[in-house]
Amino acid sequence: MNENPSYVECRERLFRAGRAVPVGSVWRHYKGSLYLIEGINLDSTAFEPRIGYRPTEQRGVSFSRLMSEWFEVIPLESGRSVPRYIPADKPYSS
Repeated sequence: MNENPSYVECRERLFRAGRAVPVGSVWRHYKGSLYLIEGINLDSTAFEPRIGYRPTEQRGVSFSRLMSEWFEVIPLESGRSVPRYIPADKPYSS
């Protein structure tokens, strides 16, 4: 059975996640929608960083996704593969 990470390890995971996906930054989903990062916390079971985000054009609904899913590469029907999310100021490469 794995032991839970220490407080210091948890803080380090959050620090690294916050540098990769800064709170307040805007990211583009591969289907085109924009999302504002509202926060980062640790999943209570896996102790993996979880990204809290909401659509930039709507309020009142927010979502969370494990950081490992945030950076997944998605295969498209065209045969190309693209990251699930990229910073909004960067274009998807063709």
